[in-house]
Amino acid sequence: MKLKVLSIIGILAICMCNTASAEYLINNNGEYLCNPNHVKMEIHDYKYAKDPTFEEVIKILKETTIDENDYSHTYYCTEFAAELHDISERKYHRKCIIVTADSRDGSFNHCFNAYNTKDRGIVYVDVSCGDRIVTIDNGYFNATSIYDPEDVISLDFRNTGIEYEYFY
Repeated sequence: MKLKVLSIIGILAICMCNTASAEYLINNNGEYLCNPNHVKMEIHDYKYAKDPTFEEVIKILKETTIDENDYSHTYYCTEFAAELHDISERKYHRKCIIVTADSRDGSFNHCFNAYNTKDRGIVYVDVSCGDRIVTIDNGYFNATSIYDPEDVISLDFRNTGIEYEYFY
């Protein structure tokens, strides 16, 4: 009887200590955020995650291998962003934000991440084409490799405009 009571208490304790919750992301229009195959984007928040420093963000990018995944018919920028979010929050206990970027003319849709760092404010990152720090300035979306500052992917949205949504 004593073992049975302890087992039940143990199970209850495990259930109550679950600190990660799965959720589907919904945009400002009330629509689920999905990949191109219409699969809902699911993330797992860790309620005790804290804001990182910039150095911790770089460490997360260097230690994870998400950037080694390839785009495919089942793995898109949404999966890259969701995986970095979940690893940041569950393994490193650091808050990670999902960001979507959509051009106003519909020619570009992308999903990446951001961290609200303690020492540098919001830092955007994109792991869908290598480990990159993203800057958004005057209509340009620039993604610079953390390993080679000369390796920059630059997109010009001065004519089309771009809108961003943030999912915390």
